[in-house]
Amino acid sequence: MCTPRYDITLDQFMGVAHLLPCQRGNVAVGNCTFVNALLWMCRTGALWRDLPECYGKWITVCRRFNRWSRSGAIEHLFTALQEERIIGVGIRVLAMDSTSVKVYRHAAGAPKKGGSRSVGVSRGGRNTKVHVVSGSGSMLVRIHLSPGDEHDAAHGCRSMAALGAFVGAHLLMDRAYEGGIPSDCRPNRPA
Repeated sequence: MCTPRYDITLDQFMGVAHLLPCQRGNVAVGNCTFVNALLWMCRTGALWRDLPECYGKWITVCRRFNRWSRSGAIEHLFTALQEERIIGVGIRVLAMDSTSVKVYRHAAGAPKKGGSRSVGVSRGGRNTKVHVVSGSGSMLVRIHLSPGDEHDAAHGCRSMAALGAFVGAHLLMDRAYEGGIPSDCRPNRPA
């Protein structure tokens, strides 16, 4: 079931066509049709096998997607589509939280020279924290590790600084991210 009203036009496609690899050989699915197939997949969240026939064979589209993902072309394509305001990703609410993971002695390994430390020792033993920022629909936006004996606030600040593309979105987080936040990371609150 094709939905042409949601497809991008040929003029819109020509604005980003230079970012795509050249087609070679006898190609059954053109690049514009391929991009519209990807947008259909993103919009519906369907399986590859459910791709409508008007976008070509699902296996052809899937293989091209895998090949272009490995080369980085898909990432450049979606960045350009958003910069040209052809498509928009609307994230209104982000959620930030962390969880502690027990690290056993044999898993910690030898200390790395010059590397960052992600295993801490606290009352519970060796552990690390996984900090995650997610958007609506369980979309992972940012993830990083920290030692288990460090406070969440500094790492929350680090995550917020990396969320520049999501300015204006509401951020949900627990109180662990509040205490001891550096002044340059605090939101401006009216007095």
